[in-house]
Amino acid sequence: MNDTKMALSLYESCKKIVIDTGEIVESSKSSNFKVIRKSARELVTEIDLRAQNHISEALKSICECPIFFEEDKTDGQTKLPDDCFIVDPIDATHNLVAGLPFYNVSIGYIKNSEIVFGIVYFPYSKEIYHAFKGKGAFKGSEKIMVSNNS
Repeated sequence: MNDTKMALSLYESCKKIVIDTGEIVESSKSSNFKVIRKSARELVTEIDLRAQNHISEALKSICECPIFFEEDKTDGQTKLPDDCFIVDPIDATHNLVAGLPFYNVSIGYIKNSEIVFGIVYFPYSKEIYHAFKGKGAFKGSEKIMVSNNS
């Protein structure tokens, strides 16, 4: 399988992974969950860790690339490998904790030091935004573009 076909296959698999992870987030948020303070301004919850674990297991089952999680980030001191996934199991955890619907699950894939695709899924509204290098950006199956407004 060539690199493009392999990347397209990963792309489709990752779309399913973010949706499945979103379902885990949505079903978990009604339970009592612990909130852990990473720093003065950053929170992580048990739901983040559950989502991270699900994504990690799912990605490892389809690809042997390293995975970098937002929850494990450093001060920019770590150089990413040429091929890897970049994942935020729940972006905007503060909103989740506050009961606001504006949070998402995201996965990006880098190959040969270039971004190949990115996927962002909003579990509350079930909206998925995704883009693949050279193929465009989409909201669900509808192609989206930058506005012509200046």
